[in-house]
Amino acid sequence: MRSRNFAVFFSLLVLIVSACSAPAEPTPTQAIAETATSAATLEPSATPEPEQTPTTAPLQLEVVESYQYQAYYTNGDPIAQYIDAVVRNPFDFAVDITGLPTALLFNSAGESVLRTQGVIIYEGSFIGLEQIMPGESIGIAICACNGRTTVEFETWQLDFDIQEIAPIRVSTDFDISLDGFAFADQFGEASIHGALRYTGDQPLRGIIVRIFLRDADGKFVAAGQLALRGDRIQGGYANIEPGATFDLFHGVSVDAALKGQNLIPEVSAIGIIAE
Repeated sequence: MRSRNFAVFFSLLVLIVSACSAPAEPTPTQAIAETATSAATLEPSATPEPEQTPTTAPLQLEVVESYQYQAYYTNGDPIAQYIDAVVRNPFDFAVDITGLPTALLFNSAGESVLRTQGVIIYEGSFIGLEQIMPGESIGIAICACNGRTTVEFETWQLDFDIQEIAPIRVSTDFDISLDGFAFADQFGEASIHGALRYTGDQPLRGIIVRIFLRDADGKFVAAGQLALRGDRIQGGYANIEPGATFDLFHGVSVDAALKGQNLIPEVSAIGIIAE
């Protein structure tokens, strides 16, 4: 009886030891987890690319034509060099100038020799037209001067930014007739003569006449502007009514070297519609 009990006990002991020493079969879930972990360990970790912040270049006017000349005192001493230029708004929206208009002048080595604030923009601020319409060309004038000291330079560039602006309502409905050429006199001035008639159907607050002068070869040599207002009334000016006419007589500063030449005027006008 004791031998039988010992045999049973020994058999149970062998079964227990076998169960403890044999490796357990992995469950399907464990197998998938281990496979995924192994694959992730083999793949190198990817570093996300930093997001690029887009940069927008500042808007700039397009320089279409320019003319440089030297001005002198009556005794022959040089005053300064001047630049007249035609600049264009190349965008399909109206723009205005931000900040103070300035220009940079460079010598033949490309070094900056002067940053001047002697820049006149003929955009029409006299009548409140402080913007340049889409595709419109206007004149500018730059004085390359530093007090009474002349500055020698080779090239130049505008040094101010422009920004988009909501356009005001304007009219270009004008008939303009000119009396021939603009004669350049000995004092460095050429005058235009003619007449302007407003053919639109809405009252205007004012008109800016844009003037470009060219030599006999068609080369641009000078720019100017003329502001036209209605009759003077108490507290301001009356509106310009449809059908109004104006005599055009205006002098434009030019290079004294052009003295005696008949310059060809190009004249256009833009008016601000009264609200």
